[in-house]
Amino acid sequence: YLMVMNNTSQFKIIFFDYADTLFDSRSAIKPSQLVQLLQQKGQNLDLQTAQTFIKKINHAADTEQGRQIRKNSDISAQNHYQAWQQVALSVPGVNPDFADCFYTCFSDNRNWQPFSDTKTILQTLHQQRLKIAIISNIGWDIRPAFITADLDKYIDKYFLSYELGYEKPHQKIFEIAAQAYPHLPTSEMLMVGDNHNADGAASKAGIHTYILPPVSHLTGKHRHLNSLLSLLRIEKLS
Repeated sequence: YLMVMNNTSQFKIIFFDYADTLFDSRSAIKPSQLVQLLQQKGQNLDLQTAQTFIKKINHAADTEQGRQIRKNSDISAQNHYQAWQQVALSVPGVNPDFADCFYTCFSDNRNWQPFSDTKTILQTLHQQRLKIAIISNIGWDIRPAFITADLDKYIDKYFLSYELGYEKPHQKIFEIAAQAYPHLPTSEMLMVGDNHNADGAASKAGIHTYILPPVSHLTGKHRHLNSLLSLLRIEKLS
């Protein structure tokens, strides 16, 4: 792809969310890996049962109770692990070994794949000399996922909640990110994410926001990030 920017974009830095914005969480837990880990703990579980439990845990995490349990879970690695253990154990039939193995799979960077259009977008923005940074609510170091996907070279900085002790929508995480670029006004910064509440809160820190449709609306591995290029007035040349 050859892109040209007609210098009308006001933005100099793009902050991206990680999960379900650049990387796909939907396949982050591999049932086969989970079964294998459980075997090492002396538990025999078939793939289908493992898959059913994974679905039930993910569903439990999204209920009102699950969201309550996960509140402030991203401010430390320990909080994150404990919250997900609690969510997993709230599902009938899930034992502590299963909950522990579930988290091992969930937090394994090798399982997190970028969307099929992530690389093109990051490459394009990088070519336009825009700075790219990550602001993520997460409980572990996601840098290796970017390195494995050969995307790390496009990322200027990472602002990870568990390292900073603040999680979105807390203003502080956006302020820390903005202050890392003292020469730029917040009006030249854009936050791109998939969560109105968490990512949209950047606007309170004076950072423009662009919210993608929820990942549940997607059918394939494509995130339709091209819409971002028209917003940035980057034209694709055929």
